[in-house]
Amino acid sequence: HIIVLFGPSGCGKSTVGEHLQEKCSFEFLEGDKYHSKDNVEKIKSGTTLNDLDRAMWLRDLSTAATTATSDHEVVIVSCSALKRNYRRVFRSAQHEDSKIRLHFLFLQMSEEKAEMLVEQRQQRNSHYMPKSSVRSQFEILEIP
Repeated sequence: HIIVLFGPSGCGKSTVGEHLQEKCSFEFLEGDKYHSKDNVEKIKSGTTLNDLDRAMWLRDLSTAATTATSDHEVVIVSCSALKRNYRRVFRSAQHEDSKIRLHFLFLQMSEEKAEMLVEQRQQRNSHYMPKSSVRSQFEILEIP
């Protein structure tokens, strides 16, 4: 099984993924660790990633999740997956391996709450995304 925890920055994807890893011994792939250096620099500067910027990241993350299923019964992935097209990247991996069961869990919260949490995370120096980028994520978010 691959479970994709998705939603905008600040909604708790990493927190939930780490909790499931700790409590259930599931494999957890932190999606932010799969961004290229160029993507990270863009995000740090407040530049919104475009579809092309995200394409390689999504492909690499989806491939890593699929590969991890050979050693783990359940793989948890944190990924913003804001648009339906982004979620389709994971679905295409499922089509390549019919044994994989794919699940999406949308973590929803208000934009105001997400901004507050991202700002708190920034103050702890625990993430590179600035609070100013939260708005752009909500602008492109396609709620399932």
